[in-house]
Amino acid sequence: MIKKEILEKYGFNQEQINKILSSYIIKKISIETFENYLINIFEYESKYFSKKEIIKQITRNPSLIAYSLETLEEHRKNLRNLYSDEEINSIYKKESKLQSISKEKYDSQNNLFLRLNYSITDIKKLFLTLPQLYNYSENQILKRRNLLENLNYKQKDINKMSILFPQIYSLSDEHITRIIKYLVKNNYTEEEIHTITTSFPTIFSKNENKIENTKALFIELGFTAETFKYIFIKCPSIISYDQDNLRNKIIFFIENKEIDFLLENPNHLKQSSKISYARKFFLEAKGINLSANNFKLIFIADRDFKKKFNVTKDDVIKQYKKVSK
Repeated sequence: MIKKEILEKYGFNQEQINKILSSYIIKKISIETFENYLINIFEYESKYFSKKEIIKQITRNPSLIAYSLETLEEHRKNLRNLYSDEEINSIYKKESKLQSISKEKYDSQNNLFLRLNYSITDIKKLFLTLPQLYNYSENQILKRRNLLENLNYKQKDINKMSILFPQIYSLSDEHITRIIKYLVKNNYTEEEIHTITTSFPTIFSKNENKIENTKALFIELGFTAETFKYIFIKCPSIISYDQDNLRNKIIFFIENKEIDFLLENPNHLKQSSKISYARKFFLEAKGINLSANNFKLIFIADRDFKKKFNVTKDDVIKQYKKVSK
């Protein structure tokens, strides 16, 4: 059998086969030994992944076929000083090429982030979210930090933003500066910009239209541009909400004449309107007259709501789904 036929035998489709066979390393493996290599990699990987996932891993990183079982286990062993096997599996699924990472590269990258004052816990959060960071050069990482420093972010703020949104290291410079320029153009102060971006660094991956569309929605519902700005600074994640869902959330406060409560607690916009309506009707059915003094009962944490009223979120929604929006 030729290599194509062997790959077909093991469940690879034509597109996957074409990608694998285009690899220089795979071309170097003789047809006589190719199937044995494939058998070995399937045998080793089956301890951690399904056959379907193994096929994905090999397609993303065909050089895996050429690795000995000892080398693959050595690489996994290196990562075990920080990650569990389950976490390593998650890392490999996101970035299969890390099965090939050397101990030197792995250690140097961890040490770089330690020098940048990240804790071990922070490092784990970073790399579990964006394992590709292990492939980045030190210069690439420091260049991004220098850009943020030049925008007057402190080192601790850069660390905070990157832990919340590790992709801040992978975005282009233009992504970072574009949002900053937009906010400056719209009369946000540097302090306000830092408040927005440090609490919601994902904003750097968003288009300015996301902000404009959200502002237009608030204005359509009777808010001023200044009031939107106030809410946006306190809860910048609102720009990532689905517009229809956000509309329903805002209308809930308007209908209940609790605009002041919204202005004081814009983070409550994170709660779905379905839960808000269901809880409201549940509380009213219990004889609780909602007012400015106790309106916050609608928004207490699920655990606290269950403890106080002995009912789960799902039960409340199920009971009042016909009247909730």
